[in-house]
Amino acid sequence: MNDWTVRTENPWEANLFFVPALTYAYSSNLGDVTVHLQRVMTWVRDQRPFFNRTAGKDHFVWLPNDRGGCWIDPSDPLLGNLIKISHFGFHQTNTKLPEFKMMPQQGASCHIPERDVVAAPYSWQQELLANETYRTFNASSVPNGSLLFFAGSIRENEPEYSGGVRQALWKLYKGGKLGASVTITDRNNLTNFRDLVRSSKYCFAPWGHGWGSRLGLYMVLGCVPVIVQDGVYQPYQHLLPYHEFSIQLPMSRLPHITAILSAIPDTEYVKLRQGLAKYWPAFVWHPKWGGQAYDYVIRSLAARAKNHLAQLY
Repeated sequence: MNDWTVRTENPWEANLFFVPALTYAYSSNLGDVTVHLQRVMTWVRDQRPFFNRTAGKDHFVWLPNDRGGCWIDPSDPLLGNLIKISHFGFHQTNTKLPEFKMMPQQGASCHIPERDVVAAPYSWQQELLANETYRTFNASSVPNGSLLFFAGSIRENEPEYSGGVRQALWKLYKGGKLGASVTITDRNNLTNFRDLVRSSKYCFAPWGHGWGSRLGLYMVLGCVPVIVQDGVYQPYQHLLPYHEFSIQLPMSRLPHITAILSAIPDTEYVKLRQGLAKYWPAFVWHPKWGGQAYDYVIRSLAARAKNHLAQLY
């Protein structure tokens, strides 16, 4: 809000309008954002003349709750057209499956890539962890810990949690199908978690009830993320070359994940490590520590303003 290189208080000069709706204070992680947001946007529509000019297509809001825009009916005349900045780029249209039964807007996409923005979440001490990691990071080295590591909730009887990905991986692991080089645990409170991540070659990054925190955490801890999130856009995916610092696989390839990762030669793996060292700032917010997440959001919004002018949404 203090960046006057992009901010103006003259509405006639603005390409986009920010609405500080503060929805998380009313919805928390999993609550419905629509009741509060409708009240806010009703006031904006009635008290400010610019909303009606485009039916809200040049207005944007932050939705940091777990499921971002998934609560919003795309046909809602107040909320449907808004540019939504969230952490969850869910773009599935076939949400009738059991693993998506808790998705509020059945059959509708939560994220429209031409209009909406997926931003990296802020996590506690992320800038300090990144500084600690990359102060001594050797991108040319190959860690000697686990081939693949994951620690976190599984919730075997809740397939809607992570779209069934965590449960599928856990079943393979418990059945001995992944091999001894893979470490999967359902413990969330490992005291040596950071060390285990930093010593592993690859780290598993699913989603949860909504956006997952592990991608950003792995970036600041220096572990190559293996992203298995079918139909989910990642932060700044239109700007970042994810193939340079991560592995993205469909859920259908989980039974072969050990073979896939083992087949990547060290020369290619080192390039992924170099990508981590290059792109971790995109996932850190504090500019004092080299964070560039804010800059990526601004670049994303600039692109959405152009998309609006080109009538791409």
